[in-house]
Amino acid sequence: MNLKFFAYRTALLKTKRGNNRGVFSNAKPLLVLAIINAIEEGVVIGNKIEFTNKELEDIYRKVSSKSYNSNCDVIRANAKVTPFNMPFFHLNAEEYYHIKWKTKNEKPSQAQSPSSKYLRENIDYAYLDPELWDLLQDPLVRDDFRKAIINHYLKEDKE
Repeated sequence: MNLKFFAYRTALLKTKRGNNRGVFSNAKPLLVLAIINAIEEGVVIGNKIEFTNKELEDIYRKVSSKSYNSNCDVIRANAKVTPFNMPFFHLNAEEYYHIKWKTKNEKPSQAQSPSSKYLRENIDYAYLDPELWDLLQDPLVRDDFRKAIINHYLKEDKE
């Protein structure tokens, strides 16, 4: 593996999570998992992650409703799902994920959580760094990143 692989793996594992009264949200890492799965399934192509892509939103909901053990196996499917618009917008605070706004004047601050309607009306699409996108075209890289995210953020039986 090359330096870009390790740099992006590290960046993914440094994704900042929301904290509500001491409870961390995994919505952003879960959206990253959904994007990885969507790339694999051919749902996201050309490095255009569209907010209106219902297949991507369905993958996000499916990934979000699961919990994982340390072997990356699904152990239950009843977790509460954060609305799709929240991580779609807030992931923009990370260095590897970007939103292309229809106009520069439309961009709200990261402190705000815009509605789904607002995002549909004002975003062209989101995209990953081109180097990360290229790395994610490799099934082995996708598998490694997926396992790293699950083990870092989602496994229930932490040793």
